[in-house]
Amino acid sequence: MRAAFARVGFTQNQVYSISTYLNILAAFLFVSVQYYLWSAIFEHAVHGQYSLSDMLQYVLAAEVLSVCLHSNADRQLGQMVRTGSLAHVMLKPVAFTEQIFFESLGVNAYRLLFICVPLVLCSIFAFGVEYHFGPARLAGFLALAGLAYIFIYLFELLLGLISFFSVNTWGINSLKMAVITVFSGRFLPISAYPENFRALVDELPFKIMYFEPLNFLIKGGDWAGMFIRQCGWIAAAFLVVFYLQRALLKKMVIQGG
Repeated sequence: MRAAFARVGFTQNQVYSISTYLNILAAFLFVSVQYYLWSAIFEHAVHGQYSLSDMLQYVLAAEVLSVCLHSNADRQLGQMVRTGSLAHVMLKPVAFTEQIFFESLGVNAYRLLFICVPLVLCSIFAFGVEYHFGPARLAGFLALAGLAYIFIYLFELLLGLISFFSVNTWGINSLKMAVITVFSGRFLPISAYPENFRALVDELPFKIMYFEPLNFLIKGGDWAGMFIRQCGWIAAAFLVVFYLQRALLKKMVIQGG
C-alpha cells in the first residue's frame, strides 16, 4: 500500500513532461545567477571558510536538496482541511500522514532522476563545478540528507496541522519560506553569518535541514555529532506532531458540508 502511494507520486509527475523541462530550466537559471553573483563577490573579497569553488559546490548541492527534500505536507494537509477531503482520506487503511509521506517520496524520486541529474550535469559542464569527496563522505552526506528530509516532512506536517485553526495556508507557507531562507542555510552558509546571529541560529533546529549536510559534504566534520543532533530534533518534532495531531483530530470540524 505504501509503495503504491510512492508510485502514484512518481507517475503523476511523468504526466507533465513540459513541467519537468521548465523545472530543470528554472533550477539551472537559479544556479547561474548564484554562480555569477558569487564570482563577482569573490573577485573583490575573501570570504572566510569558503573559497569560490566551495561556494559554487554549496550552491549547486543546496539547489539539488531544495528540489528533492520537500514534501509539501503543509499545502496538502491544508487543502484537505479547506476542502473537507480529509474526511475521505481518513477512511483509508493508511494514515493520511503516511500517505502524504510516501507520495512525496515518489515525487522526490522523480525530481532526483529527471531534474537534479540533468541540473548537476549542466552545471558541471557550464560552470566547471567540481566535487572532491570519497565514498565514505558521500555516504555520510546521503544519510544526513535522508534525516534532513524526515525533519523537513515533520516540520511541514506541523505547519499543516496549524491549518486546522487557520484553514487558509497562505500565511503558513510564507512563514515556512522565511524560516528556511533565514535559518536553514539554504541560500547562504550559516558560517558566513555575523557571530551574534550565528549563535542564535546554532540554538535552533533548522540548520540540520541544509547547512549541516551541505557543510559535511564540502568540508567534512563531526558526522556523529551531526547525526545525533538530527536524531534528537527529529524525535522532538515527532512527539510534537504526534500529540498535536491526536488533540486536533478529536476536535476536528470538516469543512465543505
